[in-house]
Amino acid sequence: MQITITSRNTELTPAIRDHVNDRLTAALDQHVSHVSDVDVLLEDINGPRGGEDQFCRVTVQLNGGQTLHHERTDSDLYVNISLIADKVKQRVGREVGKIKQSR
Repeated sequence: MQITITSRNTELTPAIRDHVNDRLTAALDQHVSHVSDVDVLLEDINGPRGGEDQFCRVTVQLNGGQTLHHERTDSDLYVNISLIADKVKQRVGREVGKIKQSR
């Protein structure tokens, strides 16, 4: 599983990169054999004006060709990443369960 992180209008610090990698790796660890790629987009929508403008989109490519998308906006980037990782874990688990039942 490869995680690719892209940022727009926000600095991608080593701490943010580590947080994204740690949270998504932990979230997808039990389904790693079903996941081929994970793309993460981090964006500061409003720039320095503040507010709930930290946008995060995670796209998960499953081995069977299915693509899952989840996005969220919050004022705190770290919280946003953690919450979206939890949602991605649930969604991937649900989809992998459907794949296993169909076999």
